[in-house]
Amino acid sequence: GHPMGDRVLQEFVACCQDALRNDGLLARTGGEEFCILLPGTDLDTARHIAERIREQTQARRIAVPAQELRISASFGVAGLCDTDERFETLYSRADLALYAAKQQGRNRTSLLRSPAQEGVLATPVADSPRFGARRRRSSSTSMPRRAAMSCTWSSPIWPTTK
Repeated sequence: GHPMGDRVLQEFVACCQDALRNDGLLARTGGEEFCILLPGTDLDTARHIAERIREQTQARRIAVPAQELRISASFGVAGLCDTDERFETLYSRADLALYAAKQQGRNRTSLLRSPAQEGVLATPVADSPRFGARRRRSSSTSMPRRAAMSCTWSSPIWPTTK
């Protein structure tokens, strides 16, 4: 019910806050979706932060009577480009990367390195589970120093035995 959903949200936010420390801004965009802004952060560092949050979320257990609940999270990571005039453009790319992560099996991080990738699925991250292919490198020599993540914790949450 609602109290358990609130508890899951609190646990997920705690994972995010622990991984972000004072380096980013976490905002709930609705339901179980969040956006994380990382000013002064390049894409590879943002990817590592997303993976750290994903791993912490997956390791977290929520005790309820007679069982434990586990949650997982998917992340889409994108960087701000010189041509971006509005936040919505960056957020849209991060959301596209999140959609790719969900399409690739959830509980993973997907990275959109450039707007040119928008027509194809975002690149999955090598550190994520069930990843088989190599990550593509961007041909650009200058990497953005501002990144954003769109993320969601996966539901339903599932019980495990204590």
